[in-house]
Amino acid sequence: MPKDKKYSIWPATFIICLAFVAPVTIGTIELRIARNAHAETDAIQKLQAIALAENEYRKSINRFSSSLEELKVLPNPEDSYRYDYRQLSPDAYEAVAAPKQPGKHGKRFFYLDQSGVVHYEILRPATITSPEVPPTGNK
Repeated sequence: MPKDKKYSIWPATFIICLAFVAPVTIGTIELRIARNAHAETDAIQKLQAIALAENEYRKSINRFSSSLEELKVLPNPEDSYRYDYRQLSPDAYEAVAAPKQPGKHGKRFFYLDQSGVVHYEILRPATITSPEVPPTGNK
């Protein structure tokens, strides 16, 4: 008499679990990437708004502002990025944007000075020698 083959339920259970877990995991990763990209784009736009406001301020007062409060360009405190600003002289300033939780709220750190060029670094503070953020096509 032939012996009955016994089948285990574990391989089928593993495959079914994998079929449901893999898409959720991939979707979560994609969501985090999209969230980081949005936060980084927002930080770049805020730095560009600071540069524009500084240029207007300098035209009217003949110097750069001593604080963001003077410009009335204040980033939302609920942003994923923290913004710091320093007037270096009447003719120079620097502004930086750093993710509040690097990796979770963005990977890139940004730097801006009176030239109006935004520089970036990945997972470390950016400086004037960091690569420039490539310009977007909608200017």
